[in-house]
Amino acid sequence: MSKFEKRARRVRRAIRKVPVVEPVVSRAGAVVWRRHLRRQVARSQAGVDPTRLLWVDPAQVHRRLRPDAVRELIPGSARNAIGQVRGGDWDLDVEPIDAHPFVGAARERYAEGKAWDDTRFAAEMRARIERDGPQHRYRTPEDIARLGARWDELADRIRVEGFRSQDELADGKPWEEVLVAFDRFGRLVFVEGIHRFAIARALGVERLPVRVAARHQDWYRMSGEIRAYVNEAEGGRAYQPLLHPDLADVPYSHDGERFDLILDALPVREGRLLDIGANWGYFCHRFEAVGFSPIASERSEKQLYFLAALRDALERRFEIWGGSITDVKDLGEFEVVLALNVFHHFLKAETSYQELLGLLRRLRTRYLVFEPHLPTERQMQRAYRNPDPDEFRELVQRETGLTEHTLLGTVGQGRPVYLLRGRA
Repeated sequence: MSKFEKRARRVRRAIRKVPVVEPVVSRAGAVVWRRHLRRQVARSQAGVDPTRLLWVDPAQVHRRLRPDAVRELIPGSARNAIGQVRGGDWDLDVEPIDAHPFVGAARERYAEGKAWDDTRFAAEMRARIERDGPQHRYRTPEDIARLGARWDELADRIRVEGFRSQDELADGKPWEEVLVAFDRFGRLVFVEGIHRFAIARALGVERLPVRVAARHQDWYRMSGEIRAYVNEAEGGRAYQPLLHPDLADVPYSHDGERFDLILDALPVREGRLLDIGANWGYFCHRFEAVGFSPIASERSEKQLYFLAALRDALERRFEIWGGSITDVKDLGEFEVVLALNVFHHFLKAETSYQELLGLLRRLRTRYLVFEPHLPTERQMQRAYRNPDPDEFRELVQRETGLTEHTLLGTVGQGRPVYLLRGRA
């Protein structure tokens, strides 16, 4: 932990003794802290190779650069264009990836099973050749079937071997990988390699190797701030995996074990889901992907900053509730509530303990996933209440009226994870 973070922690402890002042000082402190982080961007990005291989899910790429923007980004060989950091508005010159005719052709051919000659792409290409003459690779109508056979061979190899990177091929060239970019928000943008990309997407490939032609300077700064925060405040490890492909190399402390435990135990796959103490939104990202409508509740101004940035970068739709969950007047009803490694913070003082009781009595949910602390943890030595896991579970069940419980397993240093259900 840096000297800056140690001083900030001492100040926060003092401020908590004056509840009326805390929100104002917290917001002001967050502004100062963000300025500090921005000064660390160059250092945090120094050891990160901008030309490194990344793996992306083609289904998560929704837009592509228009041809003029591609020519501006890659004026010559892609060999010299990988790993750029650029400002300006180049990232706004985009259109939906589905607007590219070959994306639809690959879908018709490999997802729907049509012959190449029966695709809309083939019909439109024949018409264009007849009207305007040769079209790049397609000089005659016969070229449609000839090149289609070539794409079929590629598709067959992908089905058998998976999609291999250029590094894995004997004669591969790194700059000939599928090229993408990251816009100002960190969203993926397709750049080059449409045939391989479209075929992989149509075949349902979930991990596609790519190189990054360019990162917008706004995203470069944000990703640098994230790395700086992890290095400075988290001891070099994020709390949970960062799901953004440009941050996949960042080490983390807690893997996806809890998500797998919970998903396997839940009998539902949709509905409102509340994650209390969401941190950077790992569970909201994962549960939205399987069909839930999550809400991320997070009190910390610092965590909210990154929570919102990562949600937007990955184009998720979950809501974010800032501030203390106990201050939300109308919670509504939920299918699932996640309280993972968070309720023990309310046990440290009598005032917050009473707030927890009030929250539990207002919660309306079919399922509550609860991970309590262990009473031997150092942080709980001077807590107002310090029950053991079973006592804490019984308290939560009593106050929520959820009468049944199942122990899903233990995680981390032996903390149990319970699924609570049923209402008296």
